[in-house]
Amino acid sequence: MSRSILATLAAALVLATVPAGAQGPNPGASVIEVKMIDISPTEFGFSPAKITVKQGDVVRFTQVKVNMHNVEFKGFPVGVNLGDLLMGPFMMTVDQVHEFTIDKRFAPGTYDYVCTPHVSMGMKGQIIVVAK
Repeated sequence: MSRSILATLAAALVLATVPAGAQGPNPGASVIEVKMIDISPTEFGFSPAKITVKQGDVVRFTQVKVNMHNVEFKGFPVGVNLGDLLMGPFMMTVDQVHEFTIDKRFAPGTYDYVCTPHVSMGMKGQIIVVAK
């Protein structure tokens, strides 16, 4: 097996073993898991739908079923530029993860997000970023 494949597998194993709420990559930071759930055949959601985070925390969205979900930010403080985080990938595999660090792009404030294909079915959430 090539070294790059072994390195990729090792990195995936490390990520898979970090429990929700564990220390993030920065001292004092946490990993906050948000599950993408199917409530019923016609209703979907994020659980929890509202979280509070601080700079350095990692937000991890985990796909629970096989319906296609993503994260698209729809509302955030004036002047914020989320760049490539504005819309995350479409996830279709159980246990697939989309995560990011609350870094300098995230000014304190409220960030509203949706699952693009399921916004009309109630799949909305909110991240509140607070100062350290």
